[in-house]
Amino acid sequence: MTFAGDLQGMSLADVFQTVAQNRTSGTLHVVWPKGERLVRFTDGKISALAFGSTPGPLLLDHVIERGMVTAPALPALKKRLQRSKVGAGRVMVAAEIVTAEQLPQVLSEMVAENSYDLLSLKDARFTFKDGPEPDGTFDPDQLAADIHHEVGPLLLEGARRADDWQRIRAVIGSDQDLFLAEGGGGAAPATDVAAALLPHLDGRTDLPQLCAHVGKSRFEVAAALAALVQQGLARPARAEEISSFATQLLADDDARGAATLLRAALERRPRDTELRTRLAEALASTGQPTEAASEWAVLAGQAGEAERWPDALACCERALQLQPTDVMFHQRRCELLARTGDAASRGVAHLAWVDALCALSLHDRARSVLTIALDGPLRGEPTLLRRLAVLATELGDPAEASKRWLQLAAQHQEDTDEHLEFLRLAAAQRPDDKALVQRLVDLQTGRTASRAKKHKLFAVGAGAAALVLLLLFATLCELAAARQLATALRGQVADGDGVRTQTALRVVAEDHPWLPSGLAAAATAQQQAITLLHRADHLLLTGDCDAAETLLRVALPELRGRDHAHAEHLLARVGGERPLHAWLARVEARGRDDGEAA
Repeated sequence: MTFAGDLQGMSLADVFQTVAQNRTSGTLHVVWPKGERLVRFTDGKISALAFGSTPGPLLLDHVIERGMVTAPALPALKKRLQRSKVGAGRVMVAAEIVTAEQLPQVLSEMVAENSYDLLSLKDARFTFKDGPEPDGTFDPDQLAADIHHEVGPLLLEGARRADDWQRIRAVIGSDQDLFLAEGGGGAAPATDVAAALLPHLDGRTDLPQLCAHVGKSRFEVAAALAALVQQGLARPARAEEISSFATQLLADDDARGAATLLRAALERRPRDTELRTRLAEALASTGQPTEAASEWAVLAGQAGEAERWPDALACCERALQLQPTDVMFHQRRCELLARTGDAASRGVAHLAWVDALCALSLHDRARSVLTIALDGPLRGEPTLLRRLAVLATELGDPAEASKRWLQLAAQHQEDTDEHLEFLRLAAAQRPDDKALVQRLVDLQTGRTASRAKKHKLFAVGAGAAALVLLLLFATLCELAAARQLATALRGQVADGDGVRTQTALRVVAEDHPWLPSGLAAAATAQQQAITLLHRADHLLLTGDCDAAETLLRVALPELRGRDHAHAEHLLARVGGERPLHAWLARVEARGRDDGEAA
């Protein structure tokens, strides 16, 4: 009989009952996301159990849970199990962990306990095949122990445990929860297991350790612990209490025990950076670099969420010290340096990231990282350019390699040896590029230097000729400006009111503002403007408003400061006094007595 399915349509309890009712012999293979098991049925009864294709000594887990093996003896036992070619049971007997008489009972309990756990699965696939299983599938010690578990009682106990686990989980959230003993008002523990647990409830011992202390199964210990909490004889330890216990363990150089406590405290306060920092340091000191690096990475993430970029970078650096080959840590460090670091530190970080990628044979990804950096924030960084050129050469991309060598050559124009070396490397990648090869030949033969010298001499000669022409042009302009200035000054004597002279001086100053004659014309025009201002003031007093206005308007552009303000004031007076002077002129023209005018 062969059948298969999943737990959406039927439960494992139904599968067990089907096999039992048909009294079939065969193997049930159960697979779920976190593991798999093989269950051997003989005449409808469970007779053996194995991990499946995933290695794992079931018996070792069982004896550890029962406290049959001490922590100091555990490493040696694991080595013996790895080297041994006989069954795990015989190794346990040889190590005097169990006696030969006890072994069948221990194996039977182990099969039953694991079967209860299987019955609680909700998401799994199964396949049943009748007939014998290939040799080596099951532990020969289990097959020799003549185990025969009736399915009916096992299903009843499994159902009872499933109901009890729901009540237990309301009190015990996980196997790492820690508890402290309480007074309880004199109440007595309900069971012997509960009474045995009380001395060990010190806020430092988790559920697996409690199982080892009292030598009972995980279910029995969890049920007894939940009962103690409900009786008021125990309570969950608070985060600050666990942290205090961890501090004591660290002071006693028990970093491993402190790490266990700190993990439990973090389950209650996952955002506590101090607890997580202490956990990371404890894990590192106990030789667990991977776990410690993960904690530093979490701290870096928390600091980044708060935009504390320097703290995030420091945590990322600590993670990299522990896991220098982790490319994700390298990437995160480069992202953080983009916010806080300078170009030099970012370049070093990118090189380390590229080396880590290349160590994992991720050469294309490494080239992508370098290309993005060089085309963006680290444009032209020489070390990254050289690394990309070498990487492109290794990947067989001569065009990319030549391009990067040429960029380096352009950066070292002043250093002839470096420039020549980079050009040689670029030409080696593109020997068919005639222009590049010719450029290299010219540089090696000195033709490029000779051509550059000729260009320099030509540039110097052209500059000198241009300077001579400029001086000649300035001289000619100065002669013309001096002639204009002399003409304007010669006419000053014949110019009664000075208007024509002032206008001529202004033209010279405006046409030649950068020549000496132009500057002299501007200075003379300013002095002449002040003279015109005084003359206009006098004319206004004599009543000659039109002449005064003419002089003021001619002089105004060259006047500055107080003189300019005075000229504007006189222009305003001209506008106000002109009607009065006109009336006086009419009175005088009629020949009347001057008294009327007064």
